[in-house]
Amino acid sequence: MLVSIIEQNPLVYVFIFFVNKSLTYFQEMIKNGILNLKDRNGSSRQALKKYIQNNYKITASNFDSLFNAALRRGVEKEIFIQQKGTSGPVKLNKKKPAA
Repeated sequence: MLVSIIEQNPLVYVFIFFVNKSLTYFQEMIKNGILNLKDRNGSSRQALKKYIQNNYKITASNFDSLFNAALRRGVEKEIFIQQKGTSGPVKLNKKKPAA
């Protein structure tokens, strides 16, 4: 299905490519935020957002949605841990993700 959509409109492929790139970039910013904030129990979403906006000068209007998507995918890929659920603090996963 996706292949036929991409064949009909190559801009869809470009859009998907850049969204994946930006989410990877946001995951790196989140990692840096967690490491630099040094909270013992993990960093809150609000603290991470504030850190990223202050240190990276992000002016994108869709910052919140990109941040949330990057965090969600990082949890799915086991890069980050949210032990208390989606509203809880975020930690880096010390264990290697299962391949």
